[in-house]
Amino acid sequence: MRAVLANPITMAVWGLIVAVALIIGSLPVFAGLAVMLPILSHATSHVYRKVVEPPARSVS
Repeated sequence: MRAVLANPITMAVWGLIVAVALIIGSLPVFAGLAVMLPILSHATSHVYRKVVEPPARSVS
């Protein structure tokens, strides 16, 4: 929730990208979802980690 409140435009754009990709994937009789879902889940997990995890501390 904090990530969405801190970056509402970015999160809305990402949600739109996901929605459009799912619609495009479902057009060929839902067979495209077999390709689109793994790609979206992989990309979303990377984005989630970048947004939620704190930055790594540098050891001096």
